Amino acid sequence: MRHMNAVDNDSSNSDSDKTPNKLPFFLDPNTKGGAVFIAIAAFTVPYVGYNIAVSQMNVDPIDAGRWIGVGFTVVSSALWVASYVFRVATKDMTYVRGDSCSCS
Repeated sequence: MRHMNAVDNDSSNSDSDKTPNKLPFFLDPNTKGGAVFIAIAAFTVPYVGYNIAVSQMNVDPIDAGRWIGVGFTVVSSALWVASYVFRVATKDMTYVRGDSCSCS
């Protein structure tokens, strides 16, 4: 038996209130296709950058790997922090929305 919480009965959270997203499904991070695309891009771009640095720009492979790794870590951490701060500022957190609670 599914327990209903206050969010289930609230008509203000209906899909008709949301504005449609203009992004294609494979670029929208709120879809499975978008999540897969972003994950593939997040690991493909540093790999391609490493290969270009080593083959075209004659950078030492150890140095290229070090800088690609540092750059990937810094950029991905900065993007995660920025998305977290944005979600907190707009109160788009799951505990605020209440849509992930399966409590009684």
